[in-house]
Parts: sequence; C-alpha cells; structure tokens
Amino acid sequence: MQGLDRSSLWAASFNYRRVGKESLTQVVKLITVMFSRPVIANATRVMIVVGTCLNIVNQEGTIWCGGGIDWSRLMMNYAVPFLVASYSAAKARMSIVGS
Repeated sequence: MQGLDRSSLWAASFNYRRVGKESLTQVVKLITVMFSRPVIANATRVMIVVGTCLNIVNQEGTIWCGGGIDWSRLMMNYAVPFLVASYSAAKARMSIVGS
C-alpha cells in the first residue's frame, strides 16, 4: 500500500461504510422484487426448462445406466437457473422503475 497515508485510509474506510449502508437498502429492494409474484412465476418456468436440460446433460450416464441420482447435483441444477433468472428479472425491473 505504497503512497497511502493514514488519513486517506480512514477516508476510504468512511466512504466504504457510507456506500455499504446504501448498498444494503438496494439489496433489500432487490430481494423484495426477486420474491414478487411475476418474477417468481417467470423464474420457475426458466428453472423447469433449464434445470431439466442441465440434469439430462450432467447425469445422463447415471440416469441411463440405472445408477443412483446425485440429489445434491439435481438440486443445484434447478436452484442455479432459478436464482439467475430471478436476479436478472429483478435487476431489469428495478432499472425500469429507476430504483
């Protein structure tokens, strides 16, 4: 950390804390929009289609050979598309509203 004195480090820390509080309110707004009915409905449709495709690709050998299903992988294959779709829809709705 060459070139930084104590006062500039303190100022950077203070600025980070101020931005952190503003960011926290944005996160709360984002989560509220993520769990709104239209966002969840869309994310669920995406989750079903994409999650099923991912499970077929990731567990194809296990499914066709009669082996056991990796349940943690199955859950992640559905959770990730749901979270990505709901996050992106919420960000898009917030940008339209101007929050």
